[in-house]
Amino acid sequence: MQRAGIWGGSGSRAGRILAPSALSLQVKENNYRGHGDSVDQLCWHPSNPDLFVTASGDKTIRIWDVRTTKCIATVNTKGENINICWSPDGQTIAVGNKDDVVTFIDAKTHRSKAEEQFKFEVNEISWNNDNNMFFLTNGNGCINILSYPELKPIQSINAHPSNCICIKFDPMGKYFATGSADALVSLWDVDELVCVRCFSRLDWPVRTLSFSHDGKMLASASEDHFIDIAEVETGNGFILENSKEGIGWRSAGVHMVNLPAKEELSYAEQNAIRGSLCLSSLWQTCLSCLCLVTG
Repeated sequence: MQRAGIWGGSGSRAGRILAPSALSLQVKENNYRGHGDSVDQLCWHPSNPDLFVTASGDKTIRIWDVRTTKCIATVNTKGENINICWSPDGQTIAVGNKDDVVTFIDAKTHRSKAEEQFKFEVNEISWNNDNNMFFLTNGNGCINILSYPELKPIQSINAHPSNCICIKFDPMGKYFATGSADALVSLWDVDELVCVRCFSRLDWPVRTLSFSHDGKMLASASEDHFIDIAEVETGNGFILENSKEGIGWRSAGVHMVNLPAKEELSYAEQNAIRGSLCLSSLWQTCLSCLCLVTG
């Protein structure tokens, strides 16, 4: 099963999250400690910027408060968790484990509301923006769509010829994007459920995706040493490089941020750890984010 979202490479088993939290070009690191195994994905609360939740191989999920950098809730689960998402209304957290079981947890009581075992490899999971459908990407290259909260199958889309790894909905509710082991990013019309565009500048399996705040730009990352930034409507793009000197735009007039070369960067999706990198004129008010997971 693919580990989606935050991926720290080999040795990232201490459950330590280094969170760049500065709202400028200076990077401040906050440590969030508590997990006993790898932290494989995190997700921000959809409306409260102070809360995020993490999924770990230690068979727990943890909810964190950035104001105190402390865990405010720990929920035990049945398996080693690899993916997680928060419902758009903030009331439910869905977490998937290595056994392809997705558990739906009440965000207030921290108790399980429902549990679903799937017969295929589940990679990344997400609600749609209207909170009435639940999407899963799977190892057969498909997108499985369920009704919510009934969790009844609605449709299965053959999205990619190989493993479909990640999925992200744009904030405007017009598109969603998927990334695959074929190194392609596909852009889909939410209403018609048809692919309208593909992005092919990456060379390795696409691990994570993120839309800008206005839905006009789409960032995608893989095991390549750069992040691809594409205009959603045209497909034109820029390259954000990860070099020995740090991370910056391969474009004139855009800021560069120097980060410690010894740390392994994890290109977090779902606006993970806001505020470490300002994308200048491209995303004027949207702060991208990085999360560093270290051993």
